Amino acid sequence: YVSTVTAPDTTRARRVSGPPLRGAPVSRGRDADTSGAMSRSVTSALTKALALIVLAAAAWFVLKLALNVVAGVAWAVAGVLVLLAVLWALGTLRR
Repeated sequence: YVSTVTAPDTTRARRVSGPPLRGAPVSRGRDADTSGAMSRSVTSALTKALALIVLAAAAWFVLKLALNVVAGVAWAVAGVLVLLAVLWALGTLRR
């Protein structure tokens, strides 16, 4: 005599607890919706704060770059003026 009793099907495990699967509908209570909205609002505020920091850093960098370019041009002009002054002084002393 051979027994025909089979073991329960364990190939398809049932999900009992844990987060819902992707794409699965989620039923949440009123408190969960409120905390989700608060989480989104905090994330949005942090994202905006980070954007402001990035803009401030970029503005500081551009300002520093522009001031350095102006300073470089001023030094070049000053150098040319000093060279012209030396040439003028040497020419005046030779006469």
